[in-house]
Amino acid sequence: YRDIGRNDVIIYPRTGLEVEYMSEGWREILSIVIDYAIENDMRIWLYDELNWPSGTCNSKVFYENDAFYGKKFYVKNGEIKVLQGGHLWDHSKYPFADCKNDLSEYWSVEENRFLRYLDPETGKVIKTLYGYDIPEDERCGGGDLFNPEGMKCFIKCTHQKYYEWFGQYFGTVIPGIFTDEPNMQINPSKDGCSQYLYYEGICQDYREMFGTDILEDMLLHEKCEPDNNFLKNYYVIMGKRFKFSFMDTIQNWCDEHNLKFTGHFAKDDSSSDTVVSTGEIFSMLDGFHIPGVDEIYTRLTYKESFLGLPATSGATIDFLYSQLQNMRRNGKTDAMVELFALGPYNMSFAQRSRAVWFAAAYGINHYFTAMGHMDCKGNYKRSEYYMNSSYALPDHAGMAEVAKDAELATEYADKTPTYTVSVRYPYSPALNNIGKANTTDYDFVLKECVEALGKNQVQWKLIREDEVSDTDITVSFGPFGILEENSGVYYGEVADFISAVSPKFKRDITVRERSGVLADDVFVRTYEDGSFIIINRSDENGSERDLILEKDGEKTFFHLYDFGVYRGE
Repeated sequence: YRDIGRNDVIIYPRTGLEVEYMSEGWREILSIVIDYAIENDMRIWLYDELNWPSGTCNSKVFYENDAFYGKKFYVKNGEIKVLQGGHLWDHSKYPFADCKNDLSEYWSVEENRFLRYLDPETGKVIKTLYGYDIPEDERCGGGDLFNPEGMKCFIKCTHQKYYEWFGQYFGTVIPGIFTDEPNMQINPSKDGCSQYLYYEGICQDYREMFGTDILEDMLLHEKCEPDNNFLKNYYVIMGKRFKFSFMDTIQNWCDEHNLKFTGHFAKDDSSSDTVVSTGEIFSMLDGFHIPGVDEIYTRLTYKESFLGLPATSGATIDFLYSQLQNMRRNGKTDAMVELFALGPYNMSFAQRSRAVWFAAAYGINHYFTAMGHMDCKGNYKRSEYYMNSSYALPDHAGMAEVAKDAELATEYADKTPTYTVSVRYPYSPALNNIGKANTTDYDFVLKECVEALGKNQVQWKLIREDEVSDTDITVSFGPFGILEENSGVYYGEVADFISAVSPKFKRDITVRERSGVLADDVFVRTYEDGSFIIINRSDENGSERDLILEKDGEKTFFHLYDFGVYRGE
């Protein structure tokens, strides 16, 4: 890794780990890696979980205290219960081990199961059932990310243990720690019931915040009362609690221990999904020292659907990265994208370099990637992701060139772009949509708008709901279309909006095909210092072409390669 310019390495515990996670054997492995890093001027980033999502130290938190299993409202036949379920640990009979095969007997013993019924107001246990007495549809488990004490236990099992082992290197050889896909999602229905996450004190918090009783609102919602705001209120309060319990607890610990906190959330590529899985995204991202997003597939084109969903892969990645661009404008000095393996494994070096440059165009200056297994089994299993790295493969030498490009790209990530259009994040509209049928798909309309702006080579930025716009054109979203805020004109279709306002589009540079039409499938970014980059968005081989660059009435002919990045002053 050092030889190919990868001077920062993140240690990623994952399925197949052959020593117990966070055991003495794990410490010994990390000691060897850290000693090498010290000798060779490298840095080692930590990861806070085995696999993902983060929050339980691979169930060690439950072993420490079964009170840290998750809690939920359970609604059926007009009755609300609060349940907490999991497994009781007999520490003498079942010493903790992280390999689930070692615990197969434990997990299969029915008597180890428990189910607690809690008082909704106080969270106190009313009664407890064990094993075979537990109704099948009331069984539950999982971590409780809404309990600050549970999160302190998580820190004790991971962060604090790392500090005890390697604290003298925090802030130098060990710059930070990565959290992966923590979220507040729960299956809303099961066997004719509804389920909602619960935390002790939610009833009082709900009354203070909204002036009504959460249990009454919940039952009204179950009866499909048309004006009931329960789901909207519920996800607002859970998002705030998630930020307070998980993000703030970890960020405060990292502040005290000279460690950078980074990572990303689940479902961060959809403004609709984010509302129910994360909360208000900018508030949550602010909980990181280095906010991040997840972009595994590195597909930039507007001509391909994203995983079969309505929006294209290009519009989705534009929206995803624009969140971090907003964080950089609003005070964050760094941003991170998990590009995972910069795969698939047969991706060309040009594609890999382009993925880094595209992230840099949105102000992202840290690029986390992963290596596949040293043999071929990782690539065989997940060929769309993994990339091998060993001396036997050409990747080893080729990635050194990508690393050089990454260093240059970070210089552009720190530049200030020019903008002519602001697009307002539709948090409240998406929030109001939760649980309602036949409503506007704000995520799709947002991405449709972003794609139209991109195709017209318009420089746009994502702004928050309460952020003041400083551009001539500002877009926000309503029930049946989009509003141009500066003029007050409402448009039913994105195409109508583009047609009406296109005469106002200002471009520092324009890229055209030789025929004179706007160039197809290109990304254009201009900066206040007069520099620019042009990226070939096509994901197909054979897309290289000769193009025309227009600026101030002058034309420059240039060649844009497959997956190419053209930059200039």
